Amino acid sequence: MNFEFSQEQILLQEEIRRQISGACPLERVMKVMDGDTTERLKIWREFAELGYQATAMPEDLGGYGLGYLELCLLAQELGRHVVPIPMISSIYLASEALLLHGSEAQKEKYLPLIVSGERVASLAWSEPGRRVANGNIATRFADGMLSGEKLPVADADIADLFVVLAQSEGQSRFCLVDGSDSTLATEHLAVIDEAWPHARLQMSGTPAELLPVNEVDVDEVFYRAAVLVAFEQIGGAQACLRSAIDYAQERVVFGRSIASFQAIKHKLADVYAATELALSHAYYASWALQQNDKSLRRAAAGARIAATRAYELASAELIQVHGGMGYTWESHCHLFYKRSRMLALALDSEPTWQRRLVEQLCMQKEEAA
Repeated sequence: MNFEFSQEQILLQEEIRRQISGACPLERVMKVMDGDTTERLKIWREFAELGYQATAMPEDLGGYGLGYLELCLLAQELGRHVVPIPMISSIYLASEALLLHGSEAQKEKYLPLIVSGERVASLAWSEPGRRVANGNIATRFADGMLSGEKLPVADADIADLFVVLAQSEGQSRFCLVDGSDSTLATEHLAVIDEAWPHARLQMSGTPAELLPVNEVDVDEVFYRAAVLVAFEQIGGAQACLRSAIDYAQERVVFGRSIASFQAIKHKLADVYAATELALSHAYYASWALQQNDKSLRRAAAGARIAATRAYELASAELIQVHGGMGYTWESHCHLFYKRSRMLALALDSEPTWQRRLVEQLCMQKEEAA
């Protein structure tokens, strides 16, 4: 069992890093943060031309069929550059739900449009005031119509296709909804990271198309997406560490670089240790995802928790190392801090993932016994 990436995969990651740093510098992210929605769509389509969305998609559905390992490396670079595109919504979640639960006709109709950048999809699963799980969903599908509310829904402002989790005849089902339907209402929500908009999605007699799999396992999509989101978080944490080191080496106080201060060294060492620990978890989880191994859920939960903690620590310490200027709008530190807070809740909170990890460890112990 080899948890290292091949030389070809490492070279691919380096090329992706070079492309993204040129195509989407932090100044462009700041433009999106200022409310330029058209810029997000422009970046999405530019990246589609580079083939990013097609990385792991099967070739017969318009993708490259490279696999999840390559997609993990791409996710790491997207996180490193805080890229404001709906990759999590469209590729990690909505497309994965279609791949797992859609009919062949639905896959052939929608997935090529998503990977080509022509359509933006989003998975609408969360509901206000409840922990969504199998059998605990308020949104209802009946007679070809959806009624209910989803909150928050990522990238709803630019999505033109929604995969909605609903109850149908007592079963949890995924449904497809056209984002242009007049019965679909969206309300923008105030969030900490305006480069990643979220909205309230309200459906009242909205036409929808059921995905054929009966009683879907809601968690299955989340566990698979958690691995990819963990790589985005690790990429962000690594960028924070690099930026903090560079600034500490340049900043001079009392005739000395602040990188020579013991307090700064301790901060940077703590971030490095947390990031490397998360990376170890993520490597194992990426292998389990690629192999569809039975340990995937356990590995994904561990990676999710470790990556969340690493990114939150790294982004907070980045601001601290930068001192007063780290709190200013002109500094790029806030981009990473805001994204770390958003990603920490993107697939449910850390306590939820802690519970999931405990459940998986208990199941492993029972199987061993």
